[in-house]
Amino acid sequence: MSVDFDSLRLEITRDNALALLRDVACPNCSTVGRYQLFDKINNGGVGIECTACARRNPFKRERILYLRSEGKRRSNDIAAVIEECGAYCYICGETFEELKKRKIGAAVHHTRPFADHGERYKKIPVCSECHELANFQQRARRRATGAEQ
Repeated sequence: MSVDFDSLRLEITRDNALALLRDVACPNCSTVGRYQLFDKINNGGVGIECTACARRNPFKRERILYLRSEGKRRSNDIAAVIEECGAYCYICGETFEELKKRKIGAAVHHTRPFADHGERYKKIPVCSECHELANFQQRARRRATGAEQ
């Protein structure tokens, strides 16, 4: 059976994934329809795993990695965070207007890791480049203190 992955990519959500993949062969092992979903706690995503070969994200080449949900799992409303905190990156200090000219996007950073604390702590606006650095630093600190197993 030929699968139109472009259409599937637009239609698939965490709520309908298993039904849509019922007749789809795993690109890794060719087993049909043996999938389960798994939570990726640190980014709030939901991935697909083939239970026959244990391959996580077997449709990576088809650009199907993490699935969206009909409802939000966490709030990252950049407009609300900018309204509360200001329209600049809290790490590098550049305004989002300046960053936009350089084609650098805006993001919301959880000041305490979402995986550990959820939405309890303050969120700040950061540019996409600094967001990667801030996340790296949080993960490095967790590993250094043994908080991440």
